[in-house]
Amino acid sequence: MNYASSADKSTALTKLNQIESIEKEVDELHAAILAYLGRLRTAPLSDKQSNQQIKLISITDQMESAADLIVSGILPLAYKALNEGTTASPMMRRTLDAIQNRVQQAMLDCVNGIRRNDDALAHKVLSAKREINSQLNSVLAHQAERLAEQNPTRLRIFRYEMEWVEQLKRIYTLSKRIAKLQLRKRHLIVNDH
Repeated sequence: MNYASSADKSTALTKLNQIESIEKEVDELHAAILAYLGRLRTAPLSDKQSNQQIKLISITDQMESAADLIVSGILPLAYKALNEGTTASPMMRRTLDAIQNRVQQAMLDCVNGIRRNDDALAHKVLSAKREINSQLNSVLAHQAERLAEQNPTRLRIFRYEMEWVEQLKRIYTLSKRIAKLQLRKRHLIVNDH
C-alpha cells in the first residue's frame, strides 16, 4: 500500500486489513517450505544438493523477514498515520511512492529470479542500488528543506516519512541479500554491490 495514498480512510483501512490478513498464510507457507527442506535431509545429499538446500533455507528466511518487516513495521506505521490523519505533502507522497514501487519491483525480481532461475533478475536487483539511493537522497534533501518550516505538525510528519523510508531500505537490503544468495550458486556475484 502506498504511503497515505488513499484519502478515503475506510478504503485505506480495508487495504491495510487485507495486507495484514495475508500474514498468517505467509507464516504457514514459510513453515511448510522449511519442513519440506528439512525432509530433504532424510535422504543422502550430494555436496551440491546440500549447498542448494542451505541456500534455499536462507532465501526462505530472508523472504519471511521481509514479510515480518511489512507486518511489524510498515503496517503499524500506516495504521497510526491514518488514525492520526497524518499525510505527506503531494511531492513527498510521489517520491515515497516511487521508492516503494522500486523496492517492490526489486522484491518481485528476487522472487521471479529464483522461480525462473534467472540470474539477470538478481543482477537487476543489485543494480537498482544506485537508483534507490538517489531516490532516498532526494527524500533527505526534501526533508532538510521542510524542517525549516514553522509548522507544528512538521516534526510528526517528518518522523513518519523517515520511518517509512527506513522500512523500505530494510526491505531492499533483504532483496539484495536474496539476489546475492541466488548468484552465489555459480560464483557470479560482483563484490561492489
